[in-house]
Formats: sequence, structure tokens, C-alpha cells
Amino acid sequence: MLISLKAGNAGLNLVAASRVIILDPFWNPFIEMQAVDRAYRIGQQKPVQVHRILVRQTVEDRIMELQEKKRALVESALDEGAMKSVGRLDERQLAFLFGVTGN
Repeated sequence: MLISLKAGNAGLNLVAASRVIILDPFWNPFIEMQAVDRAYRIGQQKPVQVHRILVRQTVEDRIMELQEKKRALVESALDEGAMKSVGRLDERQLAFLFGVTGN
């Protein structure tokens, strides 16, 4: 089955799928995690393999760095106010993502 990342994280139970291949990383790591978890649902009979295909020295490298920063932010956040920034990219993060440096 071929399914987009956004559709794959939206409440599907994909127990027939035993391989997940991520071709387009998403800046929010929790969207990816949720999509991958759809293959691990109750009723899954086979081991699930997850593969990630990335092109080096592209925006994908920066997306992966941004994912790590988002994970660290969530792990360190204890109050609800800190969690609000997880859902959106600010200007600095967008500039980083597209390789734009400020003067």
C-alpha cells in the first residue's frame, strides 16, 4: 500500500502493512511517529520494518535536525504554554529549514 504521511497518521489501522518507508520527512516528528504507529496496531501478525530514505545535503537534513530540536523541546517542556510552540514553525525555524541565514 502506498499512502502519504499526512493520510497515514489520520486514524488508520494498517495491520496488513509490515513495511513503512518514509520518503518525505515531516518537520514535526510526532506526525511521522503517529503514521508509523499505524502499522503496529492490534492484529498485526508480522514484524514491522521501518525504513527512512533521505537525500544528504538537502532540506531533508535540516528537517531531521529540526525534528530533533522539536523532540528535545517536548521532552523538556512541562507546562502547557511551552507546548504551544510545537505545532508551528516560527520565522527562525523556517529560515533554518530553507538554509537562509540572517545578517
